[in-house]
Amino acid sequence: MADVDVISQFVVGAVTVAASREAAVRAEVLKIGDPVRVLVKASYGDPKVHTGVIVGFEPFKELPTVIVAYIETDWSKSELKILAYSEKTTDVELIAAPPNVNLDIERSRVLEYFNTEERKKLAELDELKAKRAYFDRYFGKFFAQITPPEKPELIEA
Repeated sequence: MADVDVISQFVVGAVTVAASREAAVRAEVLKIGDPVRVLVKASYGDPKVHTGVIVGFEPFKELPTVIVAYIETDWSKSELKILAYSEKTTDVELIAAPPNVNLDIERSRVLEYFNTEERKKLAELDELKAKRAYFDRYFGKFFAQITPPEKPELIEA
């Protein structure tokens, strides 16, 4: 690779990648709604790459922040995560998603996960309502017999 445009060679695993000036300088203009790739470096294990979308921008004077929603998927779940990305963000990298990116998320799988979680929470709510009704039915009569303490009279000075 003796091309004059090549400024560096990087070894990624067993692959050597040559980066040209154009590819090596990372100056991307991103706007709300743009798809992005989020690299999350775990404290243990391998880093993970997720697909996301820029959903907001907070123009703080001291620390402008990009808000990214991304989907973290594995074999059993698809969680929606929110990332506040700024110059002080560590262990995370953000790049524009290439136009031909192979999305690692399936809409139907993510929606099914959300539907399943919603059903679980509704079942928990139904159980809580049943416990309240049980309490009122079987314990309510005990509390009805207890008279609340009288309010003390205020002495005016």
